This record gives sequence, C-alpha cells and structure tokens, in this order.
Amino acid sequence: MNYKFETIKKKKELEDLLKNGIRFNTVNLRAIVSPRKSIASGENVYNIRFAVQVPKKTSKKAVVRNRIKRLLRESLRKVAKEMLPERFFLIESIFLLWRSTAPSKPYQIHLQDVLPNVSSLCENACVFIDNKFRGGLN
Repeated sequence: MNYKFETIKKKKELEDLLKNGIRFNTVNLRAIVSPRKSIASGENVYNIRFAVQVPKKTSKKAVVRNRIKRLLRESLRKVAKEMLPERFFLIESIFLLWRSTAPSKPYQIHLQDVLPNVSSLCENACVFIDNKFRGGLN
C-alpha cells in the first residue's frame, strides 16, 4: 500500500483532531490519532493528514526544534513505508507532540533516537483502532 502524507493546515481540522482524537503516550512523545471512517477496498493510495509540534520548552534554539520536527516527519514516513505498511491505513490523521527536553546541539539528536518512539506509538494506535473500531482485520 502507498501512503501520501499531507500536512494539516486548517485550524478547524487541527482543533477537531485535538478534541476528538485518541491519545497515546511514550516518555518523549505524544500522539493524537483519528481513525479512518471508511476503508475503500481496492484503494491504492491512502491520504494521511499529519501535524508535528515541538514546543519552545523543549529547547530555546529553533535549530534544535526544527531538527526534531524533520526527524519526526521522516520517522512517520519510515513507519508507514517499512514497519507498518499493512496496518497504517487505519489512521486518517495524526498529531505528534515532542514532550521531553532536547540536547543543546542539533547534531546530538538522530533518527534512531526518534524512530522507536514514533514506531511504538503508531503500532499501539493501529492495534487499538483495529481492535476497538474495526473488530480485527482477520
């Protein structure tokens, strides 16, 4: 399956996701997920809306916050493409919020620091949505 990622740009869409989404947490990251309402069989490309936020409390340096945002986006793409391609279609939109403090230098944070958090959150979200809303894929 192929996934096309689109950023959430409208304030109303983001507010609806924050209000009605399902929350999942790890030590460093929070995800708010909205399940897909209907799944069209035979659909080749699934659109997934996403937003990423790294608050100023994480790091005062914009360079560090921007690096974390880039790593979160890349992690989300990797999870959809390589780790959970058969289940990721259950998610319609996702909001990722980095919660812990970051290193002082941008080169001190790497993809392998961010990827496990995003992967575990997405896997938990897919399993939860599959069990609760879809009644299992099998």
